[in-house]
Amino acid sequence: MSNRLPEKLSTLRKHFSYSLADVAEKLQVPVQEYMKWENGNILCDIMHLKMIAAFYNIPIRSLLDNTKELELPELGTTYSTVDIPFIDKINQGVMKEPSYQNATMVEIEKEPQFEPSVSQPVAEDTIEHTRLINKDEFEQTIAQRIVDDEPKPRQPKKRVEETSGFQIPLRMVGYMGAALAFLLVLLLGFNWIRNRTGSVNNTLTKVNRVVLTDRYSIYLDDTGSLVTRGEVPTLADFNNVVQISSNGNGLLGLKKDGKVVCTGAGTACEVNDWKNITMIAAGTQHSVGLKENGEVECVGADRACSVKDWKDIEAVYAGNEITIGKTKEGKLLVAGKVSSQTSLEEAENVKDVYIGETQIIVVYNDGTALCYGIEGNVLSNTAGWANINRAVAGNNYAIGLTQNGTVVTTITDREIKEAIEKWKDISYIAARGNTIIAVKNGKIIGVGDNTYKQYGTEEEVEASDNPDSKLSKVSNIRFTPTKAGLSIQWDAVQNASYYEITVNTSPVTKINAAKNSASIGSNQLTSGTTYTFTFTPYPSDTSKYKEGETVTVDYKYEASLLQLEKPQNVSAKQNGNQLTVTWNSVQNADYYNVAIESLVQKVEGTSVDLDASGMKNDKEYKIFVTAMSNNTSKYSESEAGTINFVYHTPVVVQPLAQPTISNDCQYFAETRELQITFTRAENADHYDILFPTTGLTKTEPQNESGDLTVRIPTGELENGKDYPIIVKAIPADTNLYSPSEASIMYKHVNQEGSDNPGEGNN
Repeated sequence: MSNRLPEKLSTLRKHFSYSLADVAEKLQVPVQEYMKWENGNILCDIMHLKMIAAFYNIPIRSLLDNTKELELPELGTTYSTVDIPFIDKINQGVMKEPSYQNATMVEIEKEPQFEPSVSQPVAEDTIEHTRLINKDEFEQTIAQRIVDDEPKPRQPKKRVEETSGFQIPLRMVGYMGAALAFLLVLLLGFNWIRNRTGSVNNTLTKVNRVVLTDRYSIYLDDTGSLVTRGEVPTLADFNNVVQISSNGNGLLGLKKDGKVVCTGAGTACEVNDWKNITMIAAGTQHSVGLKENGEVECVGADRACSVKDWKDIEAVYAGNEITIGKTKEGKLLVAGKVSSQTSLEEAENVKDVYIGETQIIVVYNDGTALCYGIEGNVLSNTAGWANINRAVAGNNYAIGLTQNGTVVTTITDREIKEAIEKWKDISYIAARGNTIIAVKNGKIIGVGDNTYKQYGTEEEVEASDNPDSKLSKVSNIRFTPTKAGLSIQWDAVQNASYYEITVNTSPVTKINAAKNSASIGSNQLTSGTTYTFTFTPYPSDTSKYKEGETVTVDYKYEASLLQLEKPQNVSAKQNGNQLTVTWNSVQNADYYNVAIESLVQKVEGTSVDLDASGMKNDKEYKIFVTAMSNNTSKYSESEAGTINFVYHTPVVVQPLAQPTISNDCQYFAETRELQITFTRAENADHYDILFPTTGLTKTEPQNESGDLTVRIPTGELENGKDYPIIVKAIPADTNLYSPSEASIMYKHVNQEGSDNPGEGNN
């Protein structure tokens, strides 16, 4: 059974609309450490588990027991601080640090209670003490079970002799030991399951956080929300993504569980079967995924996908039919057509790589960057760059992001150059064509072509950071019907902690969304009904920001269509210039579309004969079979069933030249043989001679040229009777030639005491 503690911690925090920083502050731990608890990278200690349980006013067992569902408490029941009495007393100087000095610990009757409270000074006379006793006076305590932190009847206090040192109660030691042992078992079990299944638990890093295409830009912020600009595609499947990548034709998303999603169509988006992926890269016509074991997955352009033999890869990059892998030693491997492949594979100490349209930028561990040509193009001069963290390339220019958040560039456009060199505190950059964007304070800003509103201005970022300002309104709201109901997405609002969404269903639906997405089940909606949605963003820091203005949107819900099943067992068989394609029938399908490249044919059955005469010899074609329905209000087309087929131009088989049998047949009475003569057939391997009285006789052709003369046994022949003689030429290569034959009629005439040639007639 998997460890459900991270899931429960995340659910509780979002239920109360707390940020990561809020909870970390209450627990007095760094944000990074608390994030690791929620991500499942490490397990928190028993002390902090007790603090979390007290903070949310729930039993600790509901956190630890993976078989127990989490019952969310009512809103407003958490407390502002969590105190641990004996720790607070030490911190306030009331108690001294523990001093053991070979003393043996004995329990105090009254356990420290982890009840939420406001910190108060502690009077010295309220401090519990311990006494030292001989450890031989009692048996060792055995930890047996974990006790919930639920209210217990208070027992009368018992005083024990004072000592100069502070002792932890023995019962607590037993409880803590049992809890730690239980957590250790959970951790070992989780790791065992993880190793058996090969699953991964990806987290947000600095890798693949921003993309720029011709029509939109997206930034994956520190909370895992997608900040979008421009004409963004549907992102209903992009929940729980930790990386995004695009090269213009589609958007890849890497999920926490190691699976990959993709927008768009084509071979490059056939990534649904990928598992255990830890990094992604999108090329123009292919997609690349780095597996947990250091191997590489690739679909799309064949040459760029020549990566099956790659091992121990640490990072992958993709461009226009180019794939580059970086090994753990900082070396590069290159697949695809790159003029500078040799130079790239000789590079060492590589930190990062960016593949542009005309050049490849390599950032080294020492902070320098160099450009390499793809097809012998003119390269940008980056020799003077230093302290570079990452770099990108646009239309014949390069941009570098330094470690202190400033930008350097080789662009010649004076206005753009001056604008971007003024940027400060930049987190990420991207470039495409004549558009350059950067992420500053979680906002996408930029310069250059902004036809599709791919970026905002730096003034918008500064305005959003002004104290006491209202949050921006929710914008770019997108609705996507799904099989489960309705998926809703919108652009993330800077400094928003959560979003309140209401829907005038019956009863009214109210959602508090921690991210810029939400969903409503189909059981709450009626197809064809128009609903009113309201969206209100709420700030994480109410001392600096006010809630944003409520936005109201009307949306007519149409239930998602039922998708037909994908045709199975697609097969293709060539017979000369005819190609026969067959597949299994699909329920509720009225017809099928069979597509090969630009050819699409509508078929009502489950097979079709196609003219293949226009295909190229030895070329591989992909055949698509899609199930279709005439009832488009209920059913949508299926995913295409596919098969790869290699076409071979059929060979034209020609018959051998026909042998000519001479009429001058001679009979030898003594041996009862008939001698016949016939012409040779070019490319013949041998000849089969058939005579009615003797059956089939094979003769091998002689090497010399000229006619062939052979004798065949005849047996007893009747005088005056006609006998057929057949000579069949058999080819040496039956793929190129077919047999040919000739025949004559031989009339036998007896002549006493001499050989009789007989009479041969055609």
